[in-house]
Amino acid sequence: MLAFSNDYYGMIFRATQSVELFCAYHRLIVKGAEFEKAFPLSRDLEQEEVQDVMEQLQNSSYNKSIVRQVHIAALHKEQQQIAEAVEKAERGDDG
Repeated sequence: MLAFSNDYYGMIFRATQSVELFCAYHRLIVKGAEFEKAFPLSRDLEQEEVQDVMEQLQNSSYNKSIVRQVHIAALHKEQQQIAEAVEKAERGDDG
């Protein structure tokens, strides 16, 4: 019996998982195409819905960016306050 390293077994395991994922995605795509053939949508309506979703995603992304910036600013302010408190403690200031 040949002995292989754990890396070799891990590589085989990851490759197997990749193939399984590919097959699962392929099945979803095929089923989606079959559904589209069975229930065709109006292209105009579909385009409007896509545009609405894209606008919502842009707004969501913008809002996330603002929240992230505010959070980062608050963290910096908090770190600055901590640093100032440490400095005062080291100097012996009570004020």
